[in-house]
Amino acid sequence: MGFIALAPDHASRFGGTPAEVGPALETVGMETRSGTIADTEVALLWLKSDGRSSGKIGTIGVGLGATAIDDVVTKGTALNSAVIFYGHLPVPVEVGAKRHSCSTSPAETSL
Repeated sequence: MGFIALAPDHASRFGGTPAEVGPALETVGMETRSGTIADTEVALLWLKSDGRSSGKIGTIGVGLGATAIDDVVTKGTALNSAVIFYGHLPVPVEVGAKRHSCSTSPAETSL
């Protein structure tokens, strides 16, 4: 089977993320962490249940999306792997018990 990609716009409930940086930051800033988690969990459930996929899910999250992935990983959501760039990093002890493959790139160590 092939791959299915989903790129949720976590600011869609506010009309989507504008192309310009200033308005984009303002719009994304209106999102709540609980809203982002809920959107991410629904997206992952849809991906897992779609008949065109194998049911295995790998994620890449950047910024707000990375924080959302961190939140669902530590809650035990069924992910097979996760890559997190610039978000709140998960606590290793919380991830370790979940048996996920997780790669992180904290902002303070990136160029």
